[in-house]
Amino acid sequence: MNGALPWLPLLAIGVPALVLAALVLAVLRDSARRRAAAAELELVRLRLVHQEDQRRRAEAIAQGQVQVLRLIATGAPLREVLSELMRYLEDLSPGMMASVLLLDEDGRHLRHGAAPSLPAAFVAAVDGVEIGPAVGSCGTCAWRREPVVVEDIETDPLWADYRHLAEPHGLRACWSAPIFDAGRRVLGTFAMYHRSPARPTEHHLRLTDIATQSAAIAISHAAAQAALQRQMALLQSTLEHMDQGVVILDPALRVVAVNRRTPVLIGSTHGVPPPGTPFADLVRRDAALGRYGPGEVEALVAERIGPVQRREAHRQVREPGDGRVIDVRGSPLPDGGFVLTYTDIGSHQRAEREALRFRAALDLSNDAIYLVDAVTLEVLDCNAGACRALGYTREELIGHGVEQLFADRSRDELAAEYAALVAGRDGRVTFEAEHRHKDGHLIPVEINRRIHHTPQGPLLVGVARDIREHRRAADELRASEEMLRVIVEDALDAAVRIDAEGCVIGWNAQAERTFGWSAAEAAGRSLSALIVPERHRDAHERGRRHFLATGHGPALNRRLEMSALRRDGQEIPVELTVTPVRTGQGWVFSAFLRDLSAVHASEAQRATLEAQLRESQKMEAIGTLAGGIAHDFNNILAAILANAALARDALGGGGAAAGELTQIERSAQRARSLVQQILAFGRRHEPQLEALDLRPLIEEVHALMRALLPAGVALERVEPAWPVRVLGDATQLQQVLMNLCTNAWHALGGEGGPGGRIELGVAVEPGAAGPPSRARLWVRDNGCGMDEATRQRIFEPFFTTKPVGQGTGLGLSVVHGIVRSHGGELRVDSAPGAGSCFEVLLPLAPADAAAPPPAQGALPPVPDAVPAAPQPAAPGAQATGAAPQPDGGGRRVMVIDDDETMAVVVERLLERAGYRVATWGEAAPALQACRADPAAWDLVVTDYNMPDLSGFDVARELARLRPELPVIVSSGYVTDAMQQEARQLGVRALLHKENTLEELAALVQRVLAPAGAPATPGP
Repeated sequence: MNGALPWLPLLAIGVPALVLAALVLAVLRDSARRRAAAAELELVRLRLVHQEDQRRRAEAIAQGQVQVLRLIATGAPLREVLSELMRYLEDLSPGMMASVLLLDEDGRHLRHGAAPSLPAAFVAAVDGVEIGPAVGSCGTCAWRREPVVVEDIETDPLWADYRHLAEPHGLRACWSAPIFDAGRRVLGTFAMYHRSPARPTEHHLRLTDIATQSAAIAISHAAAQAALQRQMALLQSTLEHMDQGVVILDPALRVVAVNRRTPVLIGSTHGVPPPGTPFADLVRRDAALGRYGPGEVEALVAERIGPVQRREAHRQVREPGDGRVIDVRGSPLPDGGFVLTYTDIGSHQRAEREALRFRAALDLSNDAIYLVDAVTLEVLDCNAGACRALGYTREELIGHGVEQLFADRSRDELAAEYAALVAGRDGRVTFEAEHRHKDGHLIPVEINRRIHHTPQGPLLVGVARDIREHRRAADELRASEEMLRVIVEDALDAAVRIDAEGCVIGWNAQAERTFGWSAAEAAGRSLSALIVPERHRDAHERGRRHFLATGHGPALNRRLEMSALRRDGQEIPVELTVTPVRTGQGWVFSAFLRDLSAVHASEAQRATLEAQLRESQKMEAIGTLAGGIAHDFNNILAAILANAALARDALGGGGAAAGELTQIERSAQRARSLVQQILAFGRRHEPQLEALDLRPLIEEVHALMRALLPAGVALERVEPAWPVRVLGDATQLQQVLMNLCTNAWHALGGEGGPGGRIELGVAVEPGAAGPPSRARLWVRDNGCGMDEATRQRIFEPFFTTKPVGQGTGLGLSVVHGIVRSHGGELRVDSAPGAGSCFEVLLPLAPADAAAPPPAQGALPPVPDAVPAAPQPAAPGAQATGAAPQPDGGGRRVMVIDDDETMAVVVERLLERAGYRVATWGEAAPALQACRADPAAWDLVVTDYNMPDLSGFDVARELARLRPELPVIVSSGYVTDAMQQEARQLGVRALLHKENTLEELAALVQRVLAPAGAPATPGP
């Protein structure tokens, strides 16, 4: 009953409803089948698309590999091959940046190989990194010799020490794999970088395998090519050091290597043939030129290349007809190649002829010459002179012991002597001995011997000379010496003889009278201690020892004047002649000394008068020359000043050029002051004495010297609070102080290092009775100081202690002349190592003396001792055809210069170029303004030499405040040391101040031009 209940509603609906339900069910089934079919078609389509994508990717990979292999095969540079490999891998994986690092030969450092898409700064930072267990991805990969995957650089501990290098460039993931060669040696690493955390896919792993395999092929091929090139270079270098001509051919008989000696030996004018040239072509060319004589060319070629083609060893001797004899030899090589050598044996034949001539010359010598084996003592050869002197034939001497020649030495003694000679323990070269003639009589000889080390062993060459005549001459000499002794004893000159040790062995009566020592007192004593002044004794002893060692001496056999010492300590001038004589007991030196005291006294008086006359003539000539130069300069200066005045009048006293005209006038007036100084030195111009206060003078000189001195030299000024008035010429007194300050600067050494100090001061010196009597100017330094000899000469004209070309010797002479013309006094206090102090004492001006009117635009003269600045470009160079001024675009420029005139010039030049400029006369306020708003400035132009801070101090502080702010440092004297320090500080440019007009605007534009930031150094 219950099982039938579900059907009751259907019975109630009726048959039509059942039919409708069946149709609905059929429609639903058909729709499901259609959707399933569509899904299956979509799946098939996606599979086909994937397969097509895989096919295209495989083709791209294959094409990239082919391109890389093609580059390797054509010999492209390794970096180009690796860069191409990285680019095509990056194309296969968009968003990925590929890199190859190469392992150094030391196996410890990775070097940049290729990274076309990585930031240059990052590449430079990791270049040269040392591998290790926690050195990023690549350094760790090379250390472990296995792939290293870093999914996130910011969190991975392997990048802890190098994360700061990757983060500025947005690098987040890095996967690295080692590159091995065939022997599993690490060649380098391949790495993939991503800008977001990621993990490698199967596709990435496949690309990694392709990259490491291709890179290994490229690196190994490059290493093999480099090794081959080194081998070829070594081969060529070896060939070039050979005296023979060498030609190496490959199995195809083409040239592999030829040295430069070959064309010379075969007489070719075509030079060295290039590698790959067929050998037959070289032979055919020489045959066509007739070098092989007459005949049909091809027949001559076949005759000469036949043995080479058959790989037959052969030898030919050719005589080109110019006196040379060429030995040609050919040999096959194991690899099928061939080598030909060309040797000029004409020199060997000539050497043999020379040896025969040399032998004939030896036989003509009267000395006995023999060659002995220094080990066996066997006579190996001898000349005809030995046979004549000893009565033996060559056959009786050669092959026998050398002891048969000596009467005063046994075989054992000779063996010991020769062993000492071979070992270098016996330095005797010449000695006397006795030879025994064949008939038994003895012959005294002097022997000169030498040891020669040869591949066959040590050989001794002995030259023995019969000295019987020499000894007879020695006996006669002794007799003549006795006669000479009598003559010398009564000579008017002091005659002294000393032995090789420098001790007196002869002392005549005149020597006793001249030097105060008796012959008995002088005998056996050192001549140096008796009559040579102490300051010359070392030189005297060195000369004696030098002669004994070399046989030469510059003071021998010449007339020399020197100082000699009497017994009472008085030095006297003497004329000395020394002659060495070799005796049986050694060297003896004979000296004749003539007292020149009386002669010198008369000559000294005459020399003094002559020196005064020459000095007078010299100063007169200088005065004439100075007057002529000053005349020409005055003409030029008059024209300059006049034209400047006319220009000012034409402008009505104003106009845009008024400032420039003022500078022209001031420079001309300064030059005019210099001319006046020249005239004063030439004694053609008297000083214009006027009452003046010395304090402003001190201040002006202090300002000028501060600009000239290096920043490391401290310049101090000392002056009272009240006026110090004298009657003087302001221009000449300025020159006095400038010359003294310049002299103090030079005394500090070179450019004046840190610690140098110069003090410039003025004060009133009290008189003996109490009231002040004189004004005192002084310049004090802590430099090298002077000894007494130098102080005695410093005011002499043209005397200088500077090297040639670095001083005129007139500076202090001019100072001395000016001070004397002012009725003053000059005092010097100095000692070596204690510095110097120059004091100028001038009479005070009377109380009623009138002060001079202020000078209009006058500048202190520049002393000639100050180094001149480099010559600037001609003023008209910029105006004539000058390029249009650069447009500064209103950018802000800070100018720092303690020279107000220079600051104004720079400001005007930059404003004319379109920049907005603000100037400061001191560095400290300028830096304070930059600290207040560092971003307000686009560029800083600063002077180098300023009183408070140098230009480099400013650059250093600005680098701390704002590292990217460009700085230009201007200086009138740019040294190599300044350039090096500027590079270290990051200064963008150094400007020669004398070229400011011509170069400033263009330099500023170039510095401010857009450019990439410099690479950040890193591990």
